[in-house]
Amino acid sequence: MKKYLLCLFAFLASFGLTAQATEGDDNTVTLGYCNGQAASDATIQIGKRGWLECGLRLSASALQNYAGGELKAIRAAIVSRMNTDSLIVWVRKDLNGENLAEKLIRRSGTTPTVQQGWNEVWFDEPYRLPAEAQDLFVGFSIYQKTGVKIISQVQPPVTNTSYYRFNGGTWNDISGMGVLSIEALVGGDNLPDYELGFLSASISPAPGKGSTAMNVQLTAHNYGLQPVSAFRVKAYAPGIDAVEADVVCDIPAGTTQECSFSFDPGVESNEYTDWTVELVSISGGEDAQPANNTVKPAFSFLRNVLIEEFTTLRCPNCPSMATFLHDFLAETPYADRISVIAHHSGYYTDMYTVSADYDYLGFYSGSIYAPSLMMNRRPIYPEYDNRNNKVTNFIPGSYEEMQGYTQTEVGRGADVVMGMSLAYNADSTRLTVTVDARKNSNYATPNPYINVFLLEDDVYTRDQSGAYGDYYLQHITRGYNSSWGTAVAWDQKNFTYTYSFDLDPGWAKENMEVVSFIYNYDYYSFTNREVDNCVRVKLADAGKDVTGIRPAVQPQGQLTEVGRYDLSGRPVTKARKGVQVVRFSDGTSKKVVVP
Repeated sequence: MKKYLLCLFAFLASFGLTAQATEGDDNTVTLGYCNGQAASDATIQIGKRGWLECGLRLSASALQNYAGGELKAIRAAIVSRMNTDSLIVWVRKDLNGENLAEKLIRRSGTTPTVQQGWNEVWFDEPYRLPAEAQDLFVGFSIYQKTGVKIISQVQPPVTNTSYYRFNGGTWNDISGMGVLSIEALVGGDNLPDYELGFLSASISPAPGKGSTAMNVQLTAHNYGLQPVSAFRVKAYAPGIDAVEADVVCDIPAGTTQECSFSFDPGVESNEYTDWTVELVSISGGEDAQPANNTVKPAFSFLRNVLIEEFTTLRCPNCPSMATFLHDFLAETPYADRISVIAHHSGYYTDMYTVSADYDYLGFYSGSIYAPSLMMNRRPIYPEYDNRNNKVTNFIPGSYEEMQGYTQTEVGRGADVVMGMSLAYNADSTRLTVTVDARKNSNYATPNPYINVFLLEDDVYTRDQSGAYGDYYLQHITRGYNSSWGTAVAWDQKNFTYTYSFDLDPGWAKENMEVVSFIYNYDYYSFTNREVDNCVRVKLADAGKDVTGIRPAVQPQGQLTEVGRYDLSGRPVTKARKGVQVVRFSDGTSKKVVVP
C-alpha cells in the first residue's frame, strides 16, 4: 500500500473572491498546490524553439466537493515572457489526452495578453466537472522562440503533481523540485461551513518525548468557509490501540497548513508499522465530508545534519568561527547527529584545499567569503520563513540562532536512512567503506547522488591567520570519491555503495572519521542540492555496523550481545515488540523480530 497521498490542494477562497471580481463571478474558489505563490526565477531552461507544456494533477479527493460544478478558468504563472508568443491554458483527463477546455492568449491582440507572473485566463465555455469526481490535469502550453526560463515552481515539493514536456516528447515528473504555479478556478453551490481534509502526513520517532513517542507532520486543507483553529485526531495501527491528540493549528478558510502533533503509543514502531491518522472532531463545528478525513503517514527516519564549513589558513576570522562551532558541538544535545566537513576555500586557498573546495564555491550567491557555513545545503538560512531565499551560505549570529537551525533540521524527519561499515585490509593501509541506504515510500529526490569523505581532526599548524601559537585544524579532507559523488541506483527501496581510501602513514587514524551523505544533484542549480541524510563513523569503529542496515553476517562461536537498536538507529534498552537490530561482540549484527 502506498504510504503517501497527494497533498497541498490550495483553496484560497477568501482571497479568490476579491481577485475574481473583475470577471463578475463571486462564487469561485481556487484549487492548486502553490497557495498563490509564483517564483521569481526558474531552475529548468530548455534551449530550443518549440512548445513547452506544464501540467498539474488535481486529485479526485480535491474535486469531490465540487462535483457537478464548473471549472471556469486557469491561473498560470511564468517566470519570464521574453521570447515567448502564444499561451494556451487547458483541462485534460490525462496528460496525453485531448483538451476538454482551452483558451489561447498572445503577447498582443488578445484580452488578456501574456504577462510575466500570473496569467488568469477564463474559458469561453467552462468545463463541467463530472458528478463522480476523478483526477484531472490543468495546465498550459506556451511557445518559446528560443531558450528561456519559463517554469515557475515553489516550495515545498508535492509528490506526483507537477510535470512538463517539450515538443510533444516524454513527460518529466518534476514534483521533487517544487510545485508548479498553476491553479484552477472552480465554481460550485452549497459550499460547507466546516470541511477539513487531510492531504498528506509523515510520522517519525520523537526520542525527546519518550522512547516510544512519535511525531506527526500533517498537511491539512480547509475546504470550508469558516476558519479552523483546533481539531482532534486519533492515530492507530494494526495491533496498536488508538491514541487521541489535540492539534492546535490556525487554518483560514481556503488554505493549506502544515500542522504537527506528538503521541506515545507505548510500544515500539518503525517503517513497517501501518499507521493511520483520522480526524475525530473540529473545534466549533461539524465536518461535512468524512471521505477525506484519514491519511496514512509515510514513515520518516531520524534526520542527521551535515554542516559544511568554509575556512582557510589565510582567513583571520576563521578561528572564531571554528571555536564557535567546536563549542556548539560540545554543548548541543544533537551533537551525535551532526557531521562537519571543512572546505578550505572562500578566502584564498591553502595547503589543505582540494578540488571539491573549488567546485563548492558555486554555492555562494554573489560575493565569496570565509568563514561561512551551510546546513544540509538548504538555501533557507538564516531566513527560514522566506521560501524564495536563495542564500545557501550563512554566518550564525548566536548560539541560540544556530541551535534553532539545528533543532529545525533534526525535527524534520528524513525519507532515507543511511548506515555505514568500515574495514581495513591486512596491513591497515587501505580502508573500504560500505554505505547502505534505505528509502521510504515518500522519497522523491529526483536525482540522488552519494558522497563519501575521509576526514581528520586535530591537525597541528602554526600557520593559521588570526590564531596565536599552536592551532589544531578540524574536519580536514583527506580523501573523497568525487566533488559531486556517484549517482544512486535504487534496488527497489535499498542501495549499497562501496568505496576505498588509501591511508597515508602520516595520518592519525585515531583522529579520523568517514562522512557520507545523499543529496539531490541538480546540474543547473546550486540552490537545489539539498542533503537528504548523512552518516559518520570513526575509523576507531572499523568493523562495526552502526545502524544495522547491512545484511546480517552469520556469527561463528559464542558471541555476546553488545547493543540493540530499532530500524531508525535508536538504542533500545530492552527487547521490545517489533523489528530490531542486535549487535554482537565481534562487530556483526542481525535483525530480529520480537513478538
